[in-house]
Amino acid sequence: MDFYSREILDHFMNPRNIGVVENADAVGMYCDEPHSTTFHFYLTINNACITNVTFQTYGCAASIAASSMITVLVKGKKLTDAFDITAREVSDALGGMPASKMFIIQAAIEALTRAITQYQEKKSE
Repeated sequence: MDFYSREILDHFMNPRNIGVVENADAVGMYCDEPHSTTFHFYLTINNACITNVTFQTYGCAASIAASSMITVLVKGKKLTDAFDITAREVSDALGGMPASKMFIIQAAIEALTRAITQYQEKKSE
């Protein structure tokens, strides 16, 4: 049986940076269909730095906690640093995600990566 750390439960019950940013510079979405989880990240970017990030996630406690922690970790970071975030970093910041739930962090990172990629593609047009 997997147990959640206090940090996971805290980010699930009191998620940080939840919501939608109207006129976001980038929006990334990923749907993990086998597990019925959907992740959305909304980024505001200035000088290649994430100045604001919010999320909407529909899924289990682990998915909401992972999304919340990702916003905490990437806010204020350069895009290149945010793009390189790892599942291990997120898990460590959450006090350890059960091994059976690590795929959830990877799915959330995929949504973030899609937002950053979308922004970079828009900028290069």
